Amino acid sequence: MTGETPLYVACKHGYLEIVDFLIAKGADPHIKSRVSKKQEESVLDVATRWNHIKIVERLVEQVEWTRAETKSAYRLHAKT
Repeated sequence: MTGETPLYVACKHGYLEIVDFLIAKGADPHIKSRVSKKQEESVLDVATRWNHIKIVERLVEQVEWTRAETKSAYRLHAKT
Protein backbone atom coordinates (compact mmCIF):
# COMPACT_ATOMS: atom_id res chain seq x y z
CA MET A 1 0.00 0.00 0.00
CA THR A 2 1.28 3.46 -0.83
CA GLY A 3 0.08 6.79 0.43
CA GLU A 4 0.99 10.33 1.16
CA THR A 5 -0.17 12.31 4.19
CA PRO A 6 -1.81 15.71 3.62
CA LEU A 7 1.24 17.37 5.21
CA TYR A 8 3.53 15.50 2.80
CA VAL A 9 1.46 16.67 -0.19
CA ALA A 10 1.53 20.29 1.02
CA CYS A 11 5.32 20.13 1.47
CA LYS A 12 5.78 18.49 -1.92
CA HIS A 13 3.81 21.17 -3.75
CA GLY A 14 5.17 24.15 -1.80
CA TYR A 15 2.01 25.21 0.04
CA LEU A 16 3.55 26.98 3.02
CA GLU A 17 0.25 28.26 4.46
CA ILE A 18 -1.22 24.76 4.40
CA VAL A 19 1.92 23.35 6.02
CA ASP A 20 1.55 25.92 8.82
CA PHE A 21 -2.16 25.12 9.19
CA LEU A 22 -1.67 21.34 9.33
CA ILE A 23 1.14 21.56 11.87
CA ALA A 24 -0.91 23.99 14.00
CA LYS A 25 -3.78 21.47 13.91
CA GLY A 26 -1.51 18.68 15.13
CA ALA A 27 -0.30 16.92 11.99
CA ASP A 28 2.70 14.77 12.87
CA PRO A 29 5.64 15.78 10.65
CA HIS A 30 7.54 12.63 11.65
CA ILE A 31 5.14 10.30 9.85
CA LYS A 32 6.79 9.11 6.67
CA SER A 33 4.79 8.73 3.50
CA ARG A 34 5.20 5.68 1.35
CA VAL A 35 5.92 7.05 -2.12
CA SER A 36 6.64 3.70 -3.75
CA LYS A 37 6.68 0.04 -2.76
CA LYS A 38 10.21 0.38 -1.40
CA GLN A 39 10.59 4.05 -0.55
CA GLU A 40 9.36 6.14 2.36
CA GLU A 41 10.05 9.83 2.66
CA SER A 42 9.59 12.45 5.37
CA VAL A 43 8.07 15.88 4.85
CA LEU A 44 11.54 17.34 5.39
CA ASP A 45 12.92 15.05 2.67
CA VAL A 46 10.29 16.02 0.10
CA ALA A 47 10.50 19.75 0.81
CA THR A 48 14.27 19.54 0.41
CA ARG A 49 14.06 17.44 -2.76
CA TRP A 50 11.67 19.88 -4.42
CA ASN A 51 13.73 22.84 -3.18
CA HIS A 52 10.92 24.50 -1.20
CA ILE A 53 13.35 26.47 0.95
CA LYS A 54 10.73 28.44 2.92
CA ILE A 55 9.03 25.19 3.91
CA VAL A 56 12.36 23.59 4.87
CA GLU A 57 13.17 26.63 7.01
CA ARG A 58 9.75 26.50 8.68
CA LEU A 59 10.03 22.77 9.36
CA VAL A 60 13.47 23.23 10.88
CA GLU A 61 12.22 26.10 13.06
CA GLN A 62 9.04 24.37 14.28
CA VAL A 63 9.96 20.70 14.53
CA GLU A 64 12.59 18.84 16.52
CA TRP A 65 14.25 16.41 14.08
CA THR A 66 16.44 13.43 14.82
CA ARG A 67 19.96 13.28 13.49
CA ALA A 68 18.92 10.56 11.02
CA GLU A 69 16.07 12.70 9.69
CA THR A 70 18.30 15.70 9.10
CA LYS A 71 21.03 13.56 7.52
CA SER A 72 18.49 12.12 5.08
CA ALA A 73 17.34 15.59 4.03
CA TYR A 74 20.93 16.82 3.80
CA ARG A 75 21.85 13.97 1.45
CA LEU A 76 18.93 14.92 -0.79
CA HIS A 77 20.08 18.55 -0.78
CA ALA A 78 23.65 17.54 -1.63
CA LYS A 79 22.40 15.70 -4.75
CA THR A 80 20.78 18.85 -6.19
